[in-house]
Amino acid sequence: MEQYQINTLIDQGKNITHFLNVKNADGIDGVPITQIVKRVKITITWYKYDNDMYYTNSIMFSDTAIALHTKMLFNGIEFVISKPLNRTQVLI
Repeated sequence: MEQYQINTLIDQGKNITHFLNVKNADGIDGVPITQIVKRVKITITWYKYDNDMYYTNSIMFSDTAIALHTKMLFNGIEFVISKPLNRTQVLI
């Protein structure tokens, strides 16, 4: 997905906190997936937006929790998690 398409998602009110790049991740698009990470129940939903790219809006969890959850989900499969660039908007 091109950058302008990501911006469109954000403009439509989507809060994108993380991107996931992983091959052969069929069945996770739009499905809430719950894992127990360090005795905490964490549910993350990844949404597909390109061939091997997904995004989530998991504002309640830290980067570490997202990474551990995803590592458990894709045990032994290579993946990359990244964050979108943020811009600050003045609210006054």
